[in-house]
Amino acid sequence: MYPFTRRKLLTGAVVSALAPLARISGQISGQRKRSDKGIGFLDVIRHPDAATGFMGVDHPVTLKRSATSWQAPQVNVRVTPAGGGLLIYISASSNTLTHVQLRWSLQVAESLLVMGDAWERSYGDLRWSGMIPERVLPWYFMTSGDGTLHGYGVKTGASAFCFWQLDPDGVSLWLDVANGGSGVALGDRELLAATVVTHQGANGEDPID
Repeated sequence: MYPFTRRKLLTGAVVSALAPLARISGQISGQRKRSDKGIGFLDVIRHPDAATGFMGVDHPVTLKRSATSWQAPQVNVRVTPAGGGLLIYISASSNTLTHVQLRWSLQVAESLLVMGDAWERSYGDLRWSGMIPERVLPWYFMTSGDGTLHGYGVKTGASAFCFWQLDPDGVSLWLDVANGGSGVALGDRELLAATVVTHQGANGEDPID
């Protein structure tokens, strides 16, 4: 059996449909970094290497890092490792921010098998497959390689709808923080949009058992 469950990894997650964002081009690249935490383990419990805000899906704005935050006019994304997870806080003084993309530049073995979740419920469509960079992985994804199983996900409550994308140059996390069809209206408040969580597996785990 798996050493962790979908429910444990996704406690607090809600459902939605962000698939149209997968068509947005221009993945953020950067220097690859090796992970030293285990075979194939991807260290995303750290500050991302790049961040982009979206004032609507067709209007990306590059965020620049300042200490623990990523900033642009009227937008601030604060990232804080805590309690074994990565807390993502968002501030937006205007109501135009709809999405945030965080990008970790990592060396990802192309031989990894990948499994993702479904937006609401699965209909026999959850599957292990090779890496597909444009594939949308709602809420969480798992990787299997060299006899080791790892898991990566988010806890969101009702604060954001999230999906992952995985490619040989790294990992992207997308957060939809829109209020219906409009941007989030936070005023002077700060929103805890999501908490990234991971599970580092042990050698000898079978992804099918």
